[in-house]
Amino acid sequence: MAVVGVLIVGVWLYVADRYRFGVDNQDITCLPGRHYLIDRYDRTPPERGQIYAFRSKAIPPYYKEGTIMAKILIGLPGDRVRIENDKVYVNGKEVAEGFVHAETLGKKSRDFWGKGVLGPNQYWFIGTNPRSFDSRYWGSIGWERVIGKAHHVEWMD
Repeated sequence: MAVVGVLIVGVWLYVADRYRFGVDNQDITCLPGRHYLIDRYDRTPPERGQIYAFRSKAIPPYYKEGTIMAKILIGLPGDRVRIENDKVYVNGKEVAEGFVHAETLGKKSRDFWGKGVLGPNQYWFIGTNPRSFDSRYWGSIGWERVIGKAHHVEWMD
């Protein structure tokens, strides 16, 4: 019986260390659903279109440095990112539009326009809502900020 107890505790500790549960309580979400299971041990190569949780860059006064967010990975190292006319393109394909927060950040949407190639440790993340705070505002994110792959828990929504 003691062996079973130790086994159960061991499995529980492993699961508790590997996974984190995330809940998006915003009125307007930027991803499908509100509940996510974050796998901190997943070491598969980054996948375009997959949702990841990470510690964001600061966007005063909205978010502090290191705020945990989940967004869709849309740009990988070597990808070409271009922002113009309030639209974001990755490798020539439109992936997002709108800079609804520019004015509240004391800027014009044109201030975010530009183009470049993502470097060796640069990843571009977006939400599905034009109101999303994402790489449109803070640029690329280094992989060291990524906590893990996020899996939508549909049955909880």
